[in-house]
Amino acid sequence: MEEAPVTQEEVEDAKAASEEEETETPEEKTEEETEAPEETSEPEKTEQSKDLQSALAQKEHFRKKYEESLSKMEKLGKSKKVSPDMPAPNNPMEVVKLAKALEGYNEDEVDFIVRNAPDKSIDGIITATKDEWVETAIKAKREKVESTKKTPAPSSPSSVLGGKTEEELEKMDNAQFAKWLKGDKGRRIGT
Repeated sequence: MEEAPVTQEEVEDAKAASEEEETETPEEKTEEETEAPEETSEPEKTEQSKDLQSALAQKEHFRKKYEESLSKMEKLGKSKKVSPDMPAPNNPMEVVKLAKALEGYNEDEVDFIVRNAPDKSIDGIITATKDEWVETAIKAKREKVESTKKTPAPSSPSSVLGGKTEEELEKMDNAQFAKWLKGDKGRRIGT
């Protein structure tokens, strides 16, 4: 549901009405108001004017918030930065230099380089790629990944118990199992 915008006239009328009510004294009331006041009219008027003022104030408040959020969204939409950590290049040659410096690194390594750069400028990131400590850390991480690829996953342990597999033991009835168990006591399990 869309509300109609509040005009400046409506806001000024509401303010003027509230100021008149606040500054009006019993002496200023006309003879008609003092002679025949209705019991419900005065409280209703003040209640209605307070409700109107409150509603108008809320409407104005939320309109301002809406306008602020629209302006923020426009600013975010115009922003072309890929990552908050990466600097915006001013010169196309800087982009080329940065691309060459980061060539051969995967996304995690680039994030690591940016985090460990002395500053977030393009020159700082290029300097970080040449830093001995950063190079050593990336090299160690790559070697660790390679070694885990070369090492085979541990195979499951043998499920042979006393010369019988688990399936064979399950197929045995109680008498066969008891006989196997008595004969297997002297032997080592698992060999």
